[in-house]
Parts: sequence; C-alpha cells; structure tokens
Amino acid sequence: MTFSDGKEITREQHSVSENGATRTSGYSKFSDGTRLTMTLRRASDLSYAIDMNLSISVFDKSDKSNVPATDKSELKAEGLLVRDSQVYYVGSLRRDNVSHKGGLFLYNFDKSHDMITIWLRVRELKNS
Repeated sequence: MTFSDGKEITREQHSVSENGATRTSGYSKFSDGTRLTMTLRRASDLSYAIDMNLSISVFDKSDKSNVPATDKSELKAEGLLVRDSQVYYVGSLRRDNVSHKGGLFLYNFDKSHDMITIWLRVRELKNS
C-alpha cells in the first residue's frame, strides 16, 4: 500500500553554449509532501511482518535556485513483527518551524514543534 500527498514543481534546466547563449535543455521535477509505503505479509501462524517507510519533505520557500532545497525526515520499520488485534507504537517524527497541511491523515505542521506519531494495529479478516 502506498499513500502520497504533496506538491510537485517543475524547473527549467539551462545550458550555456560555447558562444555564451543560454537555452533551455529540459525540465526537472521535484516533489515534497508525505509518502507512506507499507507492506504486510504473514510471517507465521501467529504473526505478520510489516515493512513501513514514512517520509516527509518540505520545500525551503526561501530557496529560489533551480534545484530547491528540501527539509526531509524519514521513519523506517523493516520486518516489524506484529500479532493480530494488538496495538503497536512504531515511532514519531518531530518537525520544527515548518508549515504544511495535508489530507487523509490530517497532519498540520504550522506550529514551531509538531510531531507525527505512528501507531499500528493489524486486524485479520476471518471467515465466519
């Protein structure tokens, strides 16, 4: 499963010829926002293994260069073993002095110190 929410900007790539003329030689795309990727697989009769990657990146609004700087944080959990119906604390990402709001998970980074905390619960669907 993958969830993405953010913005993408396109910037021109410039090249300078031998006579000093500048021309556009193509375009580059840069993304910011939140991306959550999660894979769940059965590890045994009693447990599941989860691979999870949460990354949050925010463009530096003051950087007007051709390659924008991003402030990026990442939380990874690989091979995390969980059991059905149990609740697990996976981790937290703390952000300082950032402004970004987004959809599905209702995160809001307007304050000077904000945190996203990831909790996980696996529910097995059983046939009755």
